[in-house]
Amino acid sequence: MDSTPLDALMPTGGSSQSAPPLPSATTYTPVMTPGTQTYSPPPPMGNVLPTPSVKSILRSIMTYVAIFLGVSLISFTHVQSLLLRYIPHAYSGSGVVSFYGAAFLGAVGVVVIYILQSLLQPLI
Repeated sequence: MDSTPLDALMPTGGSSQSAPPLPSATTYTPVMTPGTQTYSPPPPMGNVLPTPSVKSILRSIMTYVAIFLGVSLISFTHVQSLLLRYIPHAYSGSGVVSFYGAAFLGAVGVVVIYILQSLLQPLI
């Protein structure tokens, strides 16, 4: 295969066209190269992460307790039968809770968890 050298493709005498100036939106700030940045030492205390306060830890524990109590309350069969007794299509044909009934129990569970959490949070 024959190849043409790049010098033969360039016009003789240099290029007669100059590049148009770039608009100001396309100009970039100069890039700092490694070694030209100044070193700033770490703060005197070192790399200290903020520790959560005891109050925020207790709030998160109370949130977990509220979720556990709410889910435990809704999972009882007696509570489920009381809640789903007057809800139409809550049970499937074989007596198992249907998707509609499960969605209703989930919504009631969210409300119960919210109420328990609002009652437990002021105890902290």
